[in-house]
Amino acid sequence: MGLPQSAGVAGNAVCDRRLRGGGDRRTRCGGLWRTAGGCAAVGHRDVSRGGGRDGRLGQPLCEAAEPGAAGAIPFAAKTANFLSSPRHNPLAVLQVEGLAKRYGEVLGLRDLTVKVDEGECLVLLGRNGAGKTTALRCMAGVLLPSAGTVRVDGINAADDPAAVRALVGLMPEVPGLYERMSARAYLDHFGAIYGLEPLLRRRRIDELLETFELTDAGDRWLGTFSKGMRQKVALIRATLHRPRLVLADEPTSALDPDSARRAWIYLKDLQKDGCGLVICTHSMEEAEHMAGEIGIMSDGRALAVGSLDKLRRRSGLKRRRVMRELPTLQDIYLSIVGNLGSNHHGLAETRTA
Repeated sequence: MGLPQSAGVAGNAVCDRRLRGGGDRRTRCGGLWRTAGGCAAVGHRDVSRGGGRDGRLGQPLCEAAEPGAAGAIPFAAKTANFLSSPRHNPLAVLQVEGLAKRYGEVLGLRDLTVKVDEGECLVLLGRNGAGKTTALRCMAGVLLPSAGTVRVDGINAADDPAAVRALVGLMPEVPGLYERMSARAYLDHFGAIYGLEPLLRRRRIDELLETFELTDAGDRWLGTFSKGMRQKVALIRATLHRPRLVLADEPTSALDPDSARRAWIYLKDLQKDGCGLVICTHSMEEAEHMAGEIGIMSDGRALAVGSLDKLRRRSGLKRRRVMRELPTLQDIYLSIVGNLGSNHHGLAETRTA
């Protein structure tokens, strides 16, 4: 596939290329940005000189095709076209067939085939190293698969990666925020890159900061934010342009129970508007609350994909004799994956206050 190769975590962000003369620091590039190691966009080369390459304001530089040059595809234009297009599409929002990824001699992902329809949510559930994050990065067009195809709204990511990226909101596990910007300025920066009109993006930023109880912190530098606050900003960034598909890696792992439930309600509201979701999680509670379908992953493979009822039947577990309760998702997971010994302790059954 003609997608950018990246070994680092990639967020729904852009490379931070800037004009250097006269103090003008306007964004000049609309490609995907990588939180470590420079820019992940096709044809981009990191040319940072001195200092760190941590993605903070004014740090990384990138040599890329000028907007309008041969081969350049304006990200904002792609996004703006999507925002003005009809929301409903008879095709699956996401169609993945035979997806595989090899890291040298290690097969990190093998033969993954899944589909997400409009307004549906797929949860990928598994312990660390199961292949969840690799699958998510391949779906986002950030990581080059070794085999298989990814289609978003019927668009083959190999044929038009920029168009696919414009339809996707990616929330990585590591947010990769610009620490020397305020939350409000940071989100406005990305809203502009997404092609949102100034009044629309400012109104939406205000609404989302209020939704996630960040209004009072909106003018503080992101470097002062707690881990949970950073996670909220990353979720806002990934969904600010109301993408067709949201890919979220552990979206509530740092949130308290009340904030996690706010995030779930917000994501379900996006579903009602036709957005498709793919969520990677360790949390059984999150999986049960959000999923239409659950993919149980282990060692790079999807062992089973289906609704909770379908997975119950697949597991072969019966009702518990005491209280006649149905098997929990944790029961089902352990039955399908097998006895993992101490390894299964990376999965949390419930979230407590």
